[in-house]
Amino acid sequence: MSLNVPRSRSVLLHLVVAVTALAGAAIAISGNANASIAAAKNTRHTGIALVAEESQFLAGYQIAPTGGLASASVTFTVPSFTCTTGEDNALAEQFDGVYTDQEPLYAFVTEQCYSSFGARYMYAFGAGTCCYFSETGVAAGDVVVTSIFQSGSSTYAEIHDLTNGAYWFADSAGNLGFTTADIGSQVASEQGGEPAPNFKKIKFWNATVNGDYLGFDQPTQYDAYIGSDLAAESSSLTTNVNGSTFTVSKYNPRSCRACG
Repeated sequence: MSLNVPRSRSVLLHLVVAVTALAGAAIAISGNANASIAAAKNTRHTGIALVAEESQFLAGYQIAPTGGLASASVTFTVPSFTCTTGEDNALAEQFDGVYTDQEPLYAFVTEQCYSSFGARYMYAFGAGTCCYFSETGVAAGDVVVTSIFQSGSSTYAEIHDLTNGAYWFADSAGNLGFTTADIGSQVASEQGGEPAPNFKKIKFWNATVNGDYLGFDQPTQYDAYIGSDLAAESSSLTTNVNGSTFTVSKYNPRSCRACG
């Protein structure tokens, strides 16, 4: 059953997003034009970094599409997680889905640790400073599609829970002009200390930007750090007949891919 967003139930999320600049690679075309174009296409379909960049929050992929950002989407299964006493006291949080690096535009499922009530799941979605919401009803094991859209007349954030049928959205009039999309997990620790709730691995699939597979562009891969502590790791991005897929894993010293 589809659910309409109750506009009276606005809840401000504590989202602090690190702004990361993306540098574009310019290709000079000279000599044989056809050969140059072929080289450019090959560059677009490869070039995923073997070692992820460091981010203060993001474990996943970031992209600033040529020509602007019209949409971004990803599907995932909500992970099971637990909270230690330290994570409860630190208010450790994780946000899975898609978001931008500018004013709030995001569609998330959140896993939150709080000393007053322990572990909880929430839908979280916002489209600009006017319109952001947090709702209950999601659970571990749900398959969820999170999406953001910008057009000439409106900006949308949408969540479809394919398991329980819930549908939530936030919308704002006009194109808000966001240019960069982040896809994956964002981790945060509001009080310091423990960097993220305890989970094993999240698989993200059908990752798209502007209606095309994420792997057909040149996204930048990131691992998430809280201070100097590695909190969550992203895997390499794979694009095939099943779309663009990657995983995000809780940092484990015994399997740390980025530690050398």
